[in-house]
Amino acid sequence: MRKMLTFALLGGAVGAGVAIAKTTSASADPAAQEEGAAMKTVGGAAAVGAALGLLLDRRAKKRAKKVAKGAKVVATVAGMAKAAKPRLEHAIEVSKPRLEHAIEVSRPRLEQAAEATRDVALSAAEAARSRLSQAA
Repeated sequence: MRKMLTFALLGGAVGAGVAIAKTTSASADPAAQEEGAAMKTVGGAAAVGAALGLLLDRRAKKRAKKVAKGAKVVATVAGMAKAAKPRLEHAIEVSKPRLEHAIEVSRPRLEQAAEATRDVALSAAEAARSRLSQAA
């Protein structure tokens, strides 16, 4: 509503300026006709300004609704994350001993696999060297 009134006043002022510009030009019309034409110009410009202000006002309200809706979604997600934080921390605390146990159990097997892989890689490298030396 504020934009509508502001633009109506602005349009009226522009219309008054146009009317003054028309009346100061060299014309020999009677004063009564000039006043009527000036009032029509001012009124038309004010009406156009009010319509433009109403249009902008409605667009601003729609945008404000969209922003408010987005803010509600963000607030909901933040609330859910805040509520889930203690549960996640508890899950981490509960799973920590099991993870440490799994690491301890798998460490010897991983070391054994690494040792076997290293032995196979060394023997493959030796075989490749011998083939290269025979080919040269």
